[in-house]
Amino acid sequence: MSDYNLENLQVLIKKATELHVERNFTEAIDYYKGAMKLGLSIYDESKNEREKKELSTLILKLSKNLDKCKGPNFDDVVGLEDFKKLFRENIFAVVRNRKMAEKYKVKANCCILLQGPPGTGKSYGIKAAVNEFPEAQLFETKVSDLIDAYIGNTGKNIDKLFNKAKEYINEREDHYAIIFIDEIDGIARSRKSDDKGAKEAMSSLLVNLTKVDEENLNIIFIGATNTPDELDAAFLSRFGNNIVEIPLPDTEARKMILKKNLPYASEDINWDKISLLTFGLNGRDLKFIAKDANKKAFNNAIEGEEGPVDEKVLEDMIKIAIDRRKKIANHL
Repeated sequence: MSDYNLENLQVLIKKATELHVERNFTEAIDYYKGAMKLGLSIYDESKNEREKKELSTLILKLSKNLDKCKGPNFDDVVGLEDFKKLFRENIFAVVRNRKMAEKYKVKANCCILLQGPPGTGKSYGIKAAVNEFPEAQLFETKVSDLIDAYIGNTGKNIDKLFNKAKEYINEREDHYAIIFIDEIDGIARSRKSDDKGAKEAMSSLLVNLTKVDEENLNIIFIGATNTPDELDAAFLSRFGNNIVEIPLPDTEARKMILKKNLPYASEDINWDKISLLTFGLNGRDLKFIAKDANKKAFNNAIEGEEGPVDEKVLEDMIKIAIDRRKKIANHL
């Protein structure tokens, strides 16, 4: 295998990463593809098993970053401005300016809490943030996967999650692991009750968060909750000023969400009226409205009445969505 090919591979990887960081996702995709193609060619020519293993790991990483560039980014996230600002100023700025950060003893925020009603885009925002971040790997888990009926096992499961993240960063210099747990209140409730399982789970969680902070590990922990009032006080204290409110979409955000999800909409739609009709709905509701409206217009088209999604169709889908929300609320 020629050194020339290896040098070319490193050049392509460096350029792809730079473009990714600069948010030039389209060109980054081309460079990642070029690097993968050259990497696979070098792999096929290599006779050294150790070298082939290293190339295999590298190609897998390139593939993941390629997927990040193709996936949603902050441009696709409507609203969540405080969340995006926190990531840009308190994480990306530190990662991109390491020497200056070391001078001022500043490190990327390790604990972030997102709170707000369901369906407001918390999970989507996290995925977009990770896609903006070529040096990061997402470790996402559900509370249900951590909770165990046997006392002590939930704490062990939490330890395993953090240890998995530690192993990742130990093997990769200057990389970050992002641990994301949605509905964190399931394991971070107040310990005032006599629930021994809840107490040991909280104890394990707090110990791990303390280690992440004190040992300056490149781990970013993000929790999301719909019920912040139920969280343990000691747990909340770990987040400082990094508790971000994720509200329901406002008037402009509701318009933007609908427009983004309606690729073929009439130019005559009164968006101010539509926005008023959708007051109180969350981002998930709005995406369902758009999805149903697209399907209705499609069905009309194949029956011979082709045309864009119009205001009447949108109003009908909004009514259905509001009725659906009422039924869910009554059921609860």
